[in-house]
Amino acid sequence: MKVTAIICEYNPFHNGHAHMIDEVRGRGETVIAAIMSGSWVQRGEPAIIEKYARARMAIAGGCDLVLELPAPWSMSGAQFFARAGVHIADCIGADALAFGSESGETSPLLETAERLAAPEFSAAMKNSREAHPEWSAAKLRERVYAELYGETPHFSGSNDILALEYLRAIRDLGASLEPVAIRRVGGAYRSAELSEICSATAIRSAIFSGTAQLSPYMPEAAADIFAPYIAAGRYHHLSMLDTAAAVTLSRDSSELSGIMELSGGMEHRLCASARHYDTIAEIIAASRDSRYSDSRLRRAIVSAMLGFKMSDADALPRFTNVLAANEKGREALAKNRGNERIAILAKPKLAAKLTGAAIDQYAANRRAERLYELTRVKFS
Repeated sequence: MKVTAIICEYNPFHNGHAHMIDEVRGRGETVIAAIMSGSWVQRGEPAIIEKYARARMAIAGGCDLVLELPAPWSMSGAQFFARAGVHIADCIGADALAFGSESGETSPLLETAERLAAPEFSAAMKNSREAHPEWSAAKLRERVYAELYGETPHFSGSNDILALEYLRAIRDLGASLEPVAIRRVGGAYRSAELSEICSATAIRSAIFSGTAQLSPYMPEAAADIFAPYIAAGRYHHLSMLDTAAAVTLSRDSSELSGIMELSGGMEHRLCASARHYDTIAEIIAASRDSRYSDSRLRRAIVSAMLGFKMSDADALPRFTNVLAANEKGREALAKNRGNERIAILAKPKLAAKLTGAAIDQYAANRRAERLYELTRVKFS
């Protein structure tokens, strides 16, 4: 049977995610395999509830199998996040990769991705970077693209930006995945406005402010799993690591050399800010400039706490954990038994059989899990 992969965070699973799954189902019979961020997400934040519960929500919402995208890739920039997810999807033998898109059209995205890979674009990027070192990577790419091709499609929507990275990864890795763009519906990725189909950002913001009524915003079966965690205060927030972050950044900035996401003198700015401020939010506010998004600064701080290096993100994942599966998902897993490209751990105890790079990668993900536990808002 055909397998369609979706690289996701489901933080938390909501009506927009369910709509995308329905769209994939409408294109023909398929096993839907979600490759979902574990305990840490791209914004450099802890996932709002633990990964196994989010995976159960995904199964309740229509997925058949949920595999983990481990740290550090789950909390890295778009390029490394996409590359790791595409690698896992290809390793499990997925036939297609479905992804959300503001445009909802695959062909124009493919054309843009090909242009971004052209030698002339790389050369122009190098020249512009030297001329404008103060520009962020996103601004640089958009300006160069407009100069070369007279347009800037797919650079304003967060889903299209990530879609371009998926297409880049498919090409670079030689992955046998058919790209399938699904038009995003509802609120924008960062919108805090609540509606029937709203963003995960809006749901999280409502929960943190104590105003969330979950039932309108997510499928009933998913809400039934999610609600007890919120009612008991068993959700997670980065502010719980304020003290740990301040201690980490109290070191000499030279000790942070090579840490993931730290470059261009960012380590000096963060360490200097930490001498004057006590919370992660304050440190980020004092450190931001035109080159660094808040998400990147958060990722850098958490990476410093975990000791994640750029070389860690640059490698490809050699293992993944099975987080949840229904009968169809288990059948798909059975076909992957003995997979030599990636270790698929159906149970934690199977980690004892890991070899090579997978051993260190598994240990790094476990380290991230332990830090995640410290971000729980209530421990009772």
